[in-house]
Amino acid sequence: MFATLFKSVNEAELEEIEKQNFCYFPKNIYKEFFYPIVTELYAIKLARDFILPAYGKAYVIKFEIDTSFLKNYNIKNVGSPFNKEYWIPEKDMEEFNKNIGGKFVITKEYN
Repeated sequence: MFATLFKSVNEAELEEIEKQNFCYFPKNIYKEFFYPIVTELYAIKLARDFILPAYGKAYVIKFEIDTSFLKNYNIKNVGSPFNKEYWIPEKDMEEFNKNIGGKFVITKEYN
């Protein structure tokens, strides 16, 4: 079984993801923790309110991950009950990527 998650990224991050054929997240661009987002609304908020002003372009990516991997991690609320994300340690990114199902889809683009 797979769960749908989201990630807000800037253009440089998207370029690194594109180099991986939109199949996994390069661990070298995320330090300490990787923060996949539970809801698209929170991902949109981060893209519009933080990434777009800071970098000039922002994207929201949708992807699927095996729920058997996610059961090892708790969902964290960040500032609001609606702002939910996982905190995946950088050391677990290789295993995280192995549990991604299919290719990523860009659902939103802001510039």
